Amino acid sequence: MEEHAEFTVEELVLNTSFRRWVKERDQTEEKFWLNWIGTDKHRKDKTEEASRLISILGEKDFMDLSDAELRQDIADVMLKVRILKKNQGRSDSSRGWLAAASLAGILMVFGIVLFWNNSKTITTVSESSEREVDAFIRFSNTTTRPLTFLLPDSSLITLEPSASAFFYNNTPNERKIELTGRASFDVRRDPQRPFVVLSNQVVTRVLGTVFKVNSTPQTGSVQVEVLSGKVSVFRESDWEDSKKELHKVTSGVVLTANQKVDFKVIDGTFRKTLIDLPAKIRKTGKDDFEFVMTPVDEIFFRIEEAYGVEIVFDRDLLAECKLSASLSEENMYEKINLICQGINATFQEVDTRIIINAQKGCE
Repeated sequence: MEEHAEFTVEELVLNTSFRRWVKERDQTEEKFWLNWIGTDKHRKDKTEEASRLISILGEKDFMDLSDAELRQDIADVMLKVRILKKNQGRSDSSRGWLAAASLAGILMVFGIVLFWNNSKTITTVSESSEREVDAFIRFSNTTTRPLTFLLPDSSLITLEPSASAFFYNNTPNERKIELTGRASFDVRRDPQRPFVVLSNQVVTRVLGTVFKVNSTPQTGSVQVEVLSGKVSVFRESDWEDSKKELHKVTSGVVLTANQKVDFKVIDGTFRKTLIDLPAKIRKTGKDDFEFVMTPVDEIFFRIEEAYGVEIVFDRDLLAECKLSASLSEENMYEKINLICQGINATFQEVDTRIIINAQKGCE
């Protein structure tokens, strides 16, 4: 190698000599790479980015990975990057990961190219002669821990133990996947090609969002939980009928963040509720839930805004109610419970709404 040769970040990651120097601090390689970096700040930045990605990808030799292993490792990187990007802005330390995010995107494309170049021998399967060869890709988790995979459309699927999924390649107008078991999805938005999950007589349709599906046949039900965005859930029979008849009205359930639906296979009914522990869907400051003689309707409004959950109460009855409280550490239900104690009220969950039951106002 020539010390004056230029390398891109991805070329550094794939360079055997560079990886040996980064992972083993090989003295033979060190002289070359230190001389190559020299006082060039641009080269130093690229070296740091490449070293960070090699560290994230782990101890395996990148070029020796099978395509399946490569997809798994890249999926792990993408998952970490997405989590870090969601937390971006919370601290200065997140800025160092922005470079990793862009590099992960480059490696993701590179990984997909490698995958499709060799997919016929490694990850494509065929169930029967009636299916087109290479019509779908099978993902499965035979381990005892969750596994995250990168789908061909750049979405992520995390399969729980014993879960499996088939991603169909021959559906130009949608991204179709069949699921057995429990899985979480982080779907890349594509309005032209909705993402459709089929699971035990239930169809979940999204454009781009984060949600979970639990389709375990033994339970006789299917649960869909939405963490962000919006999804539509239908009976599979209704979904198929609507595709045959243009403009047919299809009965189903629309879910937004912090909502879930339980579909009972035996009678085909949906029950829509809030998820067990609603999470904040909007960033809040540390003082957003610190109240000093604050009107109760304003307190409820802040909770609604933070969690995306409708709270129903008699505004006239509680118009004079004010509270002082520190509710920054409590979850949503704990917040509401403490407020109700302060105004001599109770609450109950009806569908996806919180109903406040107050017998009298505040003096």
